[in-house]
Amino acid sequence: MSIPAVLVILHIIFATLWFGGPLMAAGTLKKTAAAGPKAFVAGADLANRMGTQAVVGTVGVLLTGVGLIFTVYGGMGGLPVRFHVALTLALVANIIGFGFLKPTLGSIVKAAAAPDFDPASVAGSMKKVGMFSGINHLLWLVALVLMYAV
Repeated sequence: MSIPAVLVILHIIFATLWFGGPLMAAGTLKKTAAAGPKAFVAGADLANRMGTQAVVGTVGVLLTGVGLIFTVYGGMGGLPVRFHVALTLALVANIIGFGFLKPTLGSIVKAAAAPDFDPASVAGSMKKVGMFSGINHLLWLVALVLMYAV
């Protein structure tokens, strides 16, 4: 199997992590918040792991994409414009993942572990998780369309 073929397979695997990782994070937080503090601690931990999967996916997509750029196209000069746009979207997704999604999930996990935890104190953060997950999904969808646009 050639290096470009391996990179494409890894690229697709990482793209599924990028999309699937945060898919149910906001719903998990919402459902476990209603079930009580112990359930919310477990739900927050699970949502945090989902966020980690999304971050790993975005980093993997970016790295394998850059690898493909240099192995298939010989560098940035031979790259179609739509791939430049998709690469930019992957960079934006990394910024959202590292700058917003993971820190927000981390703050929820920390708050949930506090002995005097009040679910209302993280309601805004839970909405942010949903928002950042939705933005990530939109970026993923647009990048997917760009990868297969003719």
